[in-house]
Amino acid sequence: MAETNPFTLAHQAIWTCLEASAEFTAAVRTKVKFTESDRDPWTRLANVQTFPAVAVLPAGGMTRLEADSDQTFVEKEFHIVEASGDQRIDELFDVELAVLRAMAAWRTYVSVTWNSKACILDCTIRTRSEELDRELVNRGIRGWSGICTGKLLFHFTTTDLQE
Repeated sequence: MAETNPFTLAHQAIWTCLEASAEFTAAVRTKVKFTESDRDPWTRLANVQTFPAVAVLPAGGMTRLEADSDQTFVEKEFHIVEASGDQRIDELFDVELAVLRAMAAWRTYVSVTWNSKACILDCTIRTRSEELDRELVNRGIRGWSGICTGKLLFHFTTTDLQE
């Protein structure tokens, strides 16, 4: 099911979009992926040499079932979590810019087909926050982290969802 689930495909497409950017791959040492065999990918961030790091996490959303006679819209939010592993803010800003520039190509990479229909209508970056020493992502190493919150807008026919 995961291979054909449009939400899984979209998550993978965000990673494809990020990793297609040479600037992103040069700026980020560790990609924390929750889709691989590692049950606790955060443990990859064990020492300062593993930073900067980035993770893509699902972050909720909203569904409008039957928005009209045969359309359903799903807004899926996601976080792109950036951890610099460094207290110098410019280290975080380098990763932030690399993420922003990579995601500017979303139309090329974040396209998902489900039931033979394109189902992602839009991708936006909505908010951003920075924090020094965010425990979950910094893993005890002092440094800046950022969370970029984005949204994917999916469109499905209600008929397709009921099949």
